Amino acid sequence: MRFGADLAALPDFDGATIRREYDNLAEALARRLMTPRGGLFYAPEYGTDLRAYLGETITDGVRYEIERAAALEAEKDPRVQSATATLTAAGPDGLRLRLDVTTEAGPFALVLRVDALTVEVLYGAAQ
Repeated sequence: MRFGADLAALPDFDGATIRREYDNLAEALARRLMTPRGGLFYAPEYGTDLRAYLGETITDGVRYEIERAAALEAEKDPRVQSATATLTAAGPDGLRLRLDVTTEAGPFALVLRVDALTVEVLYGAAQ
């Protein structure tokens, strides 16, 4: 297994569902993007909570900041060689973000919805 397996924590932890391979990577990246920096005492550099941007006016500068923060956080995962983020929608219902990541197994695309409660994986697949 290139991307491992883990218990599923999104949308709710049930203690039984196991995520494998790309699904495991997608969920791991989503968790990174909803965890406040410093939110894990044992990993102070882990996390960038994109929910902090909800309600902001999305100027070009804010768009760049969101995209850059998401890409840099994704690249902290050792399975990700590079990442590019694109904010595709922003409105009262939240944000929609596309992450294009490169892994040793090849390209992987991930679409996330960010709302006040969570960061949800809408789509994730190898390209």
